[in-house]
Amino acid sequence: MVTAEFAAAMPAVALILALACSVLGFVVDEIRCLDAARAAARSASRGDSVRETRQVARRLAPPDAAVTISGRDVVTVVVRAPARRLGGWMPTGPDAQASAVLPRERPR
Repeated sequence: MVTAEFAAAMPAVALILALACSVLGFVVDEIRCLDAARAAARSASRGDSVRETRQVARRLAPPDAAVTISGRDVVTVVVRAPARRLGGWMPTGPDAQASAVLPRERPR
């Protein structure tokens, strides 16, 4: 009888574990996007080239993240990473996205 109850409860436990792992993965990707956006905005505000700024963002962002840099006097960097896929085919949640805005530094 205990074996039957255990077998009946295992799918629920597996589902809860999969949900917890997907939430954890989303939070980690969101934090990585935020770190990448902040570092890239600092780089662009110092006057680094767009290429260097993208390299900074891509180094810190999750894999396959898209980086958008815009602005002249005020730099806006948006980093968006696609949702992780469970088993390579099923998305586990929303896309992770973060942005950072900084004014360009003026040379003295």
